[in-house]
Amino acid sequence: SRHLPLGVLPSDEIDPHPEFEPFRADAQIFVCSDGLSEAACQQGRQFGGNGINASVAGVSPSERFEAIKIAVVDHLAGHSATDDITYALIDCAAEVRRRAQRGLAVTLPQQALNTHSHAAAGDW
Repeated sequence: SRHLPLGVLPSDEIDPHPEFEPFRADAQIFVCSDGLSEAACQQGRQFGGNGINASVAGVSPSERFEAIKIAVVDHLAGHSATDDITYALIDCAAEVRRRAQRGLAVTLPQQALNTHSHAAAGDW
């Protein structure tokens, strides 16, 4: 998203319209808290996007979640993170296979995409 995280602005100041991005069926979607990207080693260098990208470079999709964990622990080198570290890796291929096995649609029909505008996030 190109927007600030939820809770930063009052709900009447946010743009509640969802954004849709196409992706390949074999994609993985990665989301994380700022605790991961801002995890700093003793010298103060943050793990950042470079650390995340380097940790998964050349790693098979099934090993990426663990590779990120190992890389950030190595980066911290025994020091505690100053914030919680939360991340998720969503395997789109697994969901496509699961839906296909059950005879379900793999993609949402256009009418299922809700573009209705809400006055505030609490209205969802």
